[in-house]
Amino acid sequence: MSSLLCGILLLFACHGNANGAPKCKYSDASDFLENYNKEANSLQKKDTLASWNYETNMNTANKIKQSKLSAKTSSFATKSRNEAKCLLDSTSDEDMTDSQKRQLKLITRTASSSDSEVNKKMSKLVSKMTAIYSETKIKKKIDKDPYEFKLNSHLLPIMSTVEPKNIGNLKWAWNVWRNAVGPPIKKLYTKFVDLANQGAVENGFADYGDYWRQEYEVNDLEKQIESILEEMNPLYKKLHAYTRYKLNRKLSEDVVKATGPLPAHLLNMWAQNWGHLYSILEPFPEETVPDVTNTMKKKKWKKKDVLKKAEEFFVSIGLESMPDTFYTKSLFKKEDGKKSVCHPSAWDIGDGDVRLKMPCMGVSQQDLITVSHEMGHAEYYLLYQDQPVEFRTGANPGFHEAVGDTIALSVMTPEHLKEIGLLSDYSDNAEEEINFLLKQALQKVAFIPFSYIIDKWRWSVFKGDTGPDDYNKYWWKLRKQYQGVAPPEKLKRRKGRSKELFDAGTFFHVAHNTEYLRYFLSHVLQFQFHKALCDEAGVSEDYHKCSIYKSKKAGEKLKEMLSLGKSLPWPDVLKVLTGSKTLSSKPIIAYFKPLEDWLDEHRRLNRYELGW
Repeated sequence: MSSLLCGILLLFACHGNANGAPKCKYSDASDFLENYNKEANSLQKKDTLASWNYETNMNTANKIKQSKLSAKTSSFATKSRNEAKCLLDSTSDEDMTDSQKRQLKLITRTASSSDSEVNKKMSKLVSKMTAIYSETKIKKKIDKDPYEFKLNSHLLPIMSTVEPKNIGNLKWAWNVWRNAVGPPIKKLYTKFVDLANQGAVENGFADYGDYWRQEYEVNDLEKQIESILEEMNPLYKKLHAYTRYKLNRKLSEDVVKATGPLPAHLLNMWAQNWGHLYSILEPFPEETVPDVTNTMKKKKWKKKDVLKKAEEFFVSIGLESMPDTFYTKSLFKKEDGKKSVCHPSAWDIGDGDVRLKMPCMGVSQQDLITVSHEMGHAEYYLLYQDQPVEFRTGANPGFHEAVGDTIALSVMTPEHLKEIGLLSDYSDNAEEEINFLLKQALQKVAFIPFSYIIDKWRWSVFKGDTGPDDYNKYWWKLRKQYQGVAPPEKLKRRKGRSKELFDAGTFFHVAHNTEYLRYFLSHVLQFQFHKALCDEAGVSEDYHKCSIYKSKKAGEKLKEMLSLGKSLPWPDVLKVLTGSKTLSSKPIIAYFKPLEDWLDEHRRLNRYELGW
C-alpha cells in the first residue's frame, strides 16, 4: 500500500499489510465494542455529571471542569470513531451481528472535520452567536431616563400582552430585537455554514443539512414531512382564519386585515406558539378551561406532592418507580449562592441515576404537567439503560420529546384531573370541550409549520441554494407560504425587511446550531403514540378525553417500545407501538376533529375567508 494512500487512510488507523486491508487495533468488533461500552459508559457518566454540576451551579470553576471533561470525551470519541471505521472496512458482514454493525455505524457518525482547527473555529462561532443572543441588551430612554431591555425579562413579557393600547410596544419589541441581534449573528453565521459543510463533506455527506437528515435513517424524509403538512393544512388554515377574524374584530382593520397573512408581532416573538392569544380567541368565555392550581393550594400540596402524583401515573401503567436518588439528587429549588437557569430538563447521569433540574418549580397545574413531561424522559432513560451505549437514546431525535408530551396529553385531561381528586366541578359540556381543544391547538397545531421551516430554511442555506443576500428573503417566503405570517408593516425609516437583517438567526436554535426538525416530529409522533396507547386502554374515540392512567396494557406496550432505545431504526421502533412504520397526521387530526367541525360552523356563520 502506498504511503500516500496510507496518509489518506490515517483516519482509519491504517497501517499497510500484505492483503491491502486496514490493520485495526482490535481483531474483531466484539472485543472493541466490549471495551468501548465499558470506557464510554464511565466517561459519559463523568462528563454528564460535570455538566450537571455546572448547570446547577454556574461558576467558573465548574465551567472549567466541564470543559476539560468535554475535551476528554471528544478525544475518546475521535479515537473510537477511527477504530470503528477501520473495523467496518476490514470486517465482513458475516462476521458481525446486526447489532454490532449498527453500533459501529453509530459510533462513526459525525460531521466533525479531521482538522481540529476547523472544529475549534466552529465551536467559537457557535459560542459567539449564542452569547449575542443571550447577552444583548436593548437601550432605550423613557422620560429621558436610560433603560436596558433584555429578551427574557423584558421583551418577551411585552410580546405576551396583545391589546389595542400595546400594539406599538409589540411592534417596537419585535423590531428592536431583530435589528440588534440579527446583523451581528449573520456575519458569524455565514462563516459557520462554510466550516460546517467542510466537516460534513469530509465525512461523506452532501452538506451539513444532509448530515442532519440522515440521522433519521429514511430516504423519503422530506416527502413524509410535506405529506403531513399537506394533510394538516386544512385544519391549520381554519385555525389561522379564526385567529385572524378574532384579532381583526378585537384590534381593528388597521392592525389586522380581514384577509392575508397574520402580522408576526402579534403571535409572540417568533410566532411559533399562539397560546398567549387564548383570552382573545376563547370561543366560550362564560365556560372555563380547567385549572386546578387553586385546588392544589387548598389541599396544601407541596412540591413533593406534585412529584409523587406524577410518579404515580407511571407506576399505575406498570412503568418504573423513580429511584430514591431521584428525590435526593434532583434540583427543585433555587439554592443560595448558586446560579442556575429556570428552564426544566431531565438528566441521565448513568447507571440508573436520573434527575430533574427544575430550580423554579412551583405548585400549579402547569408544574404537574411539566413534571410529568420531564419524568417521561426519566422513564425512557431507565427503560433503555441496559442497552449498549450507542443505543441509549431516543429512536430518533423526536422520540424523547414525544414521549414526554404523550404522557402530558393524558395528565392534562379533565377526566384524569377528576380521577386524582383535583377537579370536581367540570361539567364536560360541548362548550368547555371546544375551549379546551382550542387552547391545545394554539400550542400544538400552530407550532407545526414553524417547526418545519426552521430546518427547511437551513437545509437550503447549507446546500448553497440560499446565499447570505437572500437569507431574509427566503426566510419570509417560507413564513408566508407555510405559516401565513408576515412581518409588521414597514417602519418609516426602512422599506420592508432589509437583506442586511437576519431574522432567522434571532431564534435561539439557529444561533445555537440546534437541529429543530425533532420538534416537528415530536408533535406528530405524540399523537400517534397517544392514539395507540388509548386503543390499548380500550378508548377508540374522543382521544382528547383519553387518559391511560391505570392501564397496564397500555403501559406494557409503551414499555416495550421505550426499552428498545435506538437499537433499531425508528420506523421499526414506531411499529412496535403503533403497528405502522410511517409518520401519520391522522391521529392529530382525529384529536382535534370536534374543534375543526366547530371552526367550520363558526366560519359558515360569520362568513370569513380561508387562506392568505
